[in-house]
Amino acid sequence: MRLSNLSKLVLNQVPHVVTEDILLVLDNSPMLVTLRLQELGGLRVSDSIGGVPILLGFLTTCALHLPIPVTRFLLSIIHAPSLHRMDISCDLDGSIPASSIFSPPIITFTPTLWGLISPAKYIDIEFEIGEHSSIVFGGLGVTLETTNVDQYQCLRDMLDSLMSYSGANGAGLKTHLTLDDVEPDLENLLLFNCQPMVEELTVSGLFSYDSSPTKMVAALGTRIHDGPNSWLFPELEVIKFYLADEFYGEFEMALESRYCEARTTEGTSATTRQYPRSLKEIHFHWGNSKDSEPEVKKDFLKKICALAGNPKIFWRDVLVDFDYMSA
Repeated sequence: MRLSNLSKLVLNQVPHVVTEDILLVLDNSPMLVTLRLQELGGLRVSDSIGGVPILLGFLTTCALHLPIPVTRFLLSIIHAPSLHRMDISCDLDGSIPASSIFSPPIITFTPTLWGLISPAKYIDIEFEIGEHSSIVFGGLGVTLETTNVDQYQCLRDMLDSLMSYSGANGAGLKTHLTLDDVEPDLENLLLFNCQPMVEELTVSGLFSYDSSPTKMVAALGTRIHDGPNSWLFPELEVIKFYLADEFYGEFEMALESRYCEARTTEGTSATTRQYPRSLKEIHFHWGNSKDSEPEVKKDFLKKICALAGNPKIFWRDVLVDFDYMSA
């Protein structure tokens, strides 16, 4: 079998597929550009399966949603020097840690992994309702779906595993953290209060029933301990809120506590700074349809700007001009 012209292979929830079948197709598809293997429950790795490398020199895009041992096995045998986008999804129940995909290192895959993550300008981390979480690190995306395990600790472990591959390029990276309709405890948030530091925070969601961002908002205004890095996310420069009016008061109090006790000394490093870095931008996307114009919230926006040390304020993606509003 020689599939010389096959450029795209997509298998999604196909029954009765075994690992040997996949390897046979890949080994005979040298022109493959796109590979997607998703939810193929029949795939297993056994001692009888050989580990002969498969060269896919034209492969640029790969997506795998498979059992972790199968994903790790495929990464160990596929040689894809042109790969620039890979998405990996994992279903976690506590039996196998997600970080085991890349640890211990897969020697043959290490150059490819470094090539995927090295272009990163920052790292995207997102937690969503329903125990979903994800990391986007350059050209690599990892999605975790957790059951009966701590999704925050799992993602932290995965982040640490990937950072070990980033070398000198990863030393200056920051993270953009998104909390979408989830309410982490302070203990969860503190997992991300170290390198790579959070630079941008997005909070969104309906927050109905028993879910509320109040604890998270309050955590921003709470001194954790004395000394350096004594505040949550001390390198935070951008906040984006997609919330309802009822959280105005909590946000005002958090900003007053966080920034009014003392102003940041921008020349000091994150390891010696006693107070958090000043905000550069605050984005608001909440409000009813009648609140589509920033003038409706003029007093609130001015107060927020003063409390936070005069950052740029955006209302629904438009920079607020306070001089114009005062005219």
